[in-house]
Amino acid sequence: SLVPIGLVQQNKANNLDSETDFTVIGSACTITESIFIKTEQKTCDKGRKCGCNDWFQYTFTASQLAEEDDFYAGRIDYEFKSRDHYISRGVDNCNNAPQSAPLWEEGSVVRCWRPAEPGGDLPKQYRCGNEDCIKVLSPQDDVDRAQGIAKAFWISGTVLLGVAIPVTILGIVLCLKKSRVK
Repeated sequence: SLVPIGLVQQNKANNLDSETDFTVIGSACTITESIFIKTEQKTCDKGRKCGCNDWFQYTFTASQLAEEDDFYAGRIDYEFKSRDHYISRGVDNCNNAPQSAPLWEEGSVVRCWRPAEPGGDLPKQYRCGNEDCIKVLSPQDDVDRAQGIAKAFWISGTVLLGVAIPVTILGIVLCLKKSRVK
C-alpha cells in the first residue's frame, strides 16, 4: 500500500533540515559556465502537451572552501558542477515560447552551500551534482521536494484505500447475498 510508503517517506522528509545539514559558504561562488542540457515537452493524458521545461547545469568555483574546513585543504581543483535542474517556460507547448534563460550566466557571483559535516553521509533526499555535494541550488529545494513526494504517496494511498475498502465490502455483501439466494 502507498500509505505506509508515504508515512515512511514523510518521516524521512520531516527529519531533513537544510540549515543543519548544510552551511552557507562564507564567500560566494562564481559561475564559470551555464550549460543548457535540453528542452523537455511534457505530455499529459492522450498525448496532450501540458508543459515545457528547459534543463540546465552550472559549473562553478568555490576556492574559498580550503579556508572554511581542513577537509577541503590541499586540493588542486575547486570547480564543481550543480545537479541538473529545470526552468519552466510557463506554457503548455514549447513552440509557444522562447527557451528560458539560465538562472545565472558565466561570471555571476552566487550564494552556495557545503555539507555541515564535509565527507559525512547526507540523507539521499539531497540531490548533489558533485561528490562533495557543494551546491549553488538551495538544499531547501531538496527538502521541499522530498516533502512533496511523501505527501503525494500518502494522499494517493489514502485515496486508493478509501476506494478499496468500500469496493471490498460491496463485493463481500454481494457474495453473501448470492450465496443466500441459492
